[in-house]
Amino acid sequence: MKKLLFLLLLLCSCHSSVLDCDRGNIPSPPWGTPSDTTWYEDHEYMSITYWYFNPENNEMHYKRYVSEDECDEWHPDSEGWEK
Repeated sequence: MKKLLFLLLLLCSCHSSVLDCDRGNIPSPPWGTPSDTTWYEDHEYMSITYWYFNPENNEMHYKRYVSEDECDEWHPDSEGWEK
């Protein structure tokens, strides 16, 4: 009985440590202060997009970072221009 209880406690402690994940800090804006910032969240999925206005061509340059779930660290997703 003691062995069974010990095994049960061991399994519970292993299970909880496996589920303790950290996606890390939200990435900082890559090029100074952005013109705008958008945030999207759907269940565990998160994305943050930093927008920068370019007055020379009236376009917005963006850089997006995503994290698929609590155990996925932030990573760059896309970068580009929009008019």
